[in-house]
Amino acid sequence: MLGACRVRVPVRFRCFTSSRKVVKAVTCVDGQPQAMAAAQLMSRMLKQGDEVWVYRALKVAQANESPATEKSETQQQEEAQQSVDEVAQVVRERSGLGDEVKTHVTSVMSPGAAVTRFVGDKHCDFVALGSHRAGRVLHKSLASYLMQSYADTRILVCPLQTWEPTQERGLKYTVVFDGCQTSRHALEVLSSFTTDEDTVEILHAHVVPQPAPRGKFRTAVTPPSEEELSKALKDSEELFAEASAILSGSVKEVLGTHIEVLPGQQLGEQLLDKAIRNKCDVLVAGTKAMPGIGSWVENFMKGRTVMGVLKSSLTVHLLNNAVELPVLYIN
Repeated sequence: MLGACRVRVPVRFRCFTSSRKVVKAVTCVDGQPQAMAAAQLMSRMLKQGDEVWVYRALKVAQANESPATEKSETQQQEEAQQSVDEVAQVVRERSGLGDEVKTHVTSVMSPGAAVTRFVGDKHCDFVALGSHRAGRVLHKSLASYLMQSYADTRILVCPLQTWEPTQERGLKYTVVFDGCQTSRHALEVLSSFTTDEDTVEILHAHVVPQPAPRGKFRTAVTPPSEEELSKALKDSEELFAEASAILSGSVKEVLGTHIEVLPGQQLGEQLLDKAIRNKCDVLVAGTKAMPGIGSWVENFMKGRTVMGVLKSSLTVHLLNNAVELPVLYIN
């Protein structure tokens, strides 16, 4: 049986500065190392002229707490400002930006609502979040709520305490591409802010159909025929060509990887396993519709985001934190 294959697609270069718009980004700080890792990752997505806010929404103490609360609130405010300043300094150093990086700390009753309001007030394109322990559910829900509130906002969720880049300059993105409207839209958006230092790996999975029973008591799985494998490989090559055309001139290199998912194997598990083994900085997930099930439901699914009716096996794995991998959700 044919195994996973990798196709390297040469990319022609063009001018980048004329096609990339100015990015407005917010990196959210909560004092945890995952927030710092998210900021480091986002720093590599930024270019000169971009506007960046390092923001922290500090939950205020309740009125019925002890008198010592007043002093502790002052200390919390100072610590929050210090954490924001540290992240801002890292962003400035790693992105080359100066005064474009601003900081803001606010005390609120509901941090999630404050973040959502701040993103809207600043008309942000990107939001970076750290995801950790019990806060993972909150951050995933916040990411989903942001996407439902602002259709064009991209959400980077980083569960890593420390982040080490896979390449010396730029980022390596991994995109699951099956040619549907959702995955095509994610790739088009990605191409609008990548640079000639970035690498994009395209993953395509061929799900082998369940074989029909050959007898009452015969349930053995038969491997796909050579003709079926040949057709699947040809389809994947066509998709790689389509993806490379979308990314042409916007990245350093496009890689194509084709995998086969056998009956009984989970599609999401196989895709994530391949992304981890091939190493990437960011896994890109389109969230407008259910990837891989065809276009006949995409009109119905339009605008429904991750935590709503989207139930693809890949996204379920991501939302359940099945893997320690930064994810960029593109709405």
